[in-house]
Amino acid sequence: MLRPVCQDKERTQKCVLPCTPLAVVKILESLKVYDESLALGSRLRGKKITVINRSEVVGRPLAALLVNDGATVWSVDIDSVYLMEHQRMSKVESAVEDLCRQSDVIVLGVPSPNYKLSTECIAEGTVVINVASFKNVNVEELSKIQGVKFVSAVGKVTVALLERNLLRLYQNFHSPVVDIDADGNTWDGEPGQLKRLPSERQSQLNHSPPVPTAHPKLPLELATLLLSVISTTTILFCAWKLTKLSPA
Repeated sequence: MLRPVCQDKERTQKCVLPCTPLAVVKILESLKVYDESLALGSRLRGKKITVINRSEVVGRPLAALLVNDGATVWSVDIDSVYLMEHQRMSKVESAVEDLCRQSDVIVLGVPSPNYKLSTECIAEGTVVINVASFKNVNVEELSKIQGVKFVSAVGKVTVALLERNLLRLYQNFHSPVVDIDADGNTWDGEPGQLKRLPSERQSQLNHSPPVPTAHPKLPLELATLLLSVISTTTILFCAWKLTKLSPA
């Protein structure tokens, strides 16, 4: 079972998860693959997902996230296929094409221009997400299949979640926590050391922002600068890719 990076008894810190796998999860949520009427941890119950990639960066953590949300996942690598279910993983001998035909979602992450999944094994209504930098499927042929939802790339969502992770790290370890409980009481302090504030301090917080603590911390300006560098680098990379793809 995948454990969050940040765990504290008071639950004041937010988790930081791998950006690209989390981007796929967020895309599936936006496509309504997740059933929000179900409880957290079971919103993919009944869904079958094939992930063609088992790298430590994308495929393995993505499979773990999907299984934790209740899905049945087939994790495909070069020489093996594993069935992953809640607290259980077993090797299977089924052909990848047969598994894809049964799948509600197919995630493609093969880092090679030579790999193409045959569209003959993609059923109507399937969600296909291309994570690799190369198109792992013939897009023109895929568009002929009724009801298919195709996501050609996840890079922009990945960058957004990278920035979210950066902000969460700053908030978890370098900024004071101000929270209000169900009874309207205000709690303040460092992560893991919250203290209830007196009523007069609560009144002040209702009308003014929290005062930063005096101990050394990462400046917010530095965090903002890092976000700007990430965004600028992404824009320049996209512009370079468009230049490379443009006909001479």
